[in-house]
Amino acid sequence: MMKRTFAALALALLVSAAAAAQDTGKPDPSAPDSGKARAASAKPITLSGSVSEDALTLVDDQDNRWSVANPTALRGVEWARVLVKCRLAPDGNRIQILSVKRTQSDVKYTSNRGDSAFRR
Repeated sequence: MMKRTFAALALALLVSAAAAAQDTGKPDPSAPDSGKARAASAKPITLSGSVSEDALTLVDDQDNRWSVANPTALRGVEWARVLVKCRLAPDGNRIQILSVKRTQSDVKYTSNRGDSAFRR
C-alpha cells in the first residue's frame, strides 16, 4: 500500500514538473518595450531587392518599400539588385543596413533547337 501511494505521489510530481517546464514565460504584450520592437531590432534579417536612385529606399521582391536609415551604405549600388543584411527599426518600416552584396540579374538565356544556329 505504501509503495502505491509513493508511486502515485512521484507520478503527480513528475507530471507537474513536465507541465511547468513547458511554460515559456511569454512577456506581457501590453508592456511598452516588450515583444516585437525589441525582437525585431535584435536579429538581423536578409532582404533582396532593388535600390532606388537616391539610395534612400529598397524595394524587395514582394514590392515592399523599406526606408534606409543609413543610405551611405548603399552608395554606389543605385538601381542595382542587391542582397542586404539589415536590422529592422522599431517602427517596422525602416531598416539599418549591415552589409550589402550586389547580385546578378535574373536574366536567363535559353536556346531554341529550331534556331538557325543549330541547323546543319
